[in-house]
Amino acid sequence: MKYLDYTVEDFVLDKEFREWVIRPNKELNLHWQNWLDKHPEKQEVVRQAVEIILHLPTRRYRITGNEIEEISRKLEESITAYEDSSTPSKTATIPLNARVVSQNNRMYRPSKNYRGWLAIAATVTLVAAVAYYFLTFQNTVPPANSVQKVELTTRENPKGMKSSLVLSDGSRVVLNAGSKISFPHPLGETYREVHLEGEAFFDVKKDPSRPFRVFTGGMVTTVLGTSFNVKAYPQDGEVKVALATGRVIIDNLDKVVGTQVLRPGEELVYVKAKDTFHKTTFDAKEVLSWKDNILFFKNADEPTVISRLENWYGVDIRVVNKSAKRWSINAEFNDRSLEHVLHTLGYTMAFDFKISGQQVTIEYRDPNS
Repeated sequence: MKYLDYTVEDFVLDKEFREWVIRPNKELNLHWQNWLDKHPEKQEVVRQAVEIILHLPTRRYRITGNEIEEISRKLEESITAYEDSSTPSKTATIPLNARVVSQNNRMYRPSKNYRGWLAIAATVTLVAAVAYYFLTFQNTVPPANSVQKVELTTRENPKGMKSSLVLSDGSRVVLNAGSKISFPHPLGETYREVHLEGEAFFDVKKDPSRPFRVFTGGMVTTVLGTSFNVKAYPQDGEVKVALATGRVIIDNLDKVVGTQVLRPGEELVYVKAKDTFHKTTFDAKEVLSWKDNILFFKNADEPTVISRLENWYGVDIRVVNKSAKRWSINAEFNDRSLEHVLHTLGYTMAFDFKISGQQVTIEYRDPNS
């Protein structure tokens, strides 16, 4: 069976397993309880996976009075059906949810007072079901003001500056220019969480017991141990997550959208205005070379090149006239000065430039002169 070789990460990324945890029912609970009875060595792995999934952001959900009545009615029917059973030696099991099954997979047998025992169990089940829906679906990601305040460390790079840092768990972060990252120091004992504005490359130290989560642009990226790039400048209309190694899970905190899973070489692009996702493959050199101090352009138009140069070198660029040629720049600059880059681009696109402190002026040459 495929689950025998599963790690915590494999369980978290398995669609059928996540479906059981998020939408449990009696049949699925019994299935997993029986499976854990046969494979007790996997109980800790399953428990960790369940906890991770229950703390992933999901849609908010409010259970209604009618739904509570429906739960009560179904429990009463189950009790009556059990009383009418002609096999009194039958094992009675009323599993509650994935957390209960994963934490305690023992099978319970009723006492002779079936009705009383089952009534108590039904009451407990009803309360647990209501609590489960409220806690799991309504408060999966608690608002910032509802949790205990922790001291945050913030690192911020102005335009023209990049930096690298090592977090308390050994994970490494390369922070791009014009970017800011905030995190508790040391990182939490249950979850490792950072908040990002801008762009950063993460090389996360593997720790299945403490998922690593990056909050940015209304999205959260959850990993156990992997390397990936997140680009989410506030002024951009898109949030991009590109996976180099391992696997990640991505959710939207504000809207009801499906969980997305990435594999190496895949990039997820979230368009904020449309609230839409799409996945694609990406050119590793184009997306990741910045962390190695390589300025790389691929079919880049004028606004893209100007914006990248401003952020990369910390300058303001003013273009005084229009280019006679269409920009489609393919170039690579390995740790080169701004003057060198502008000389190269000026030769290709026929412009002159002037650098005065942090101000740069570009003027295209008349093609007829």
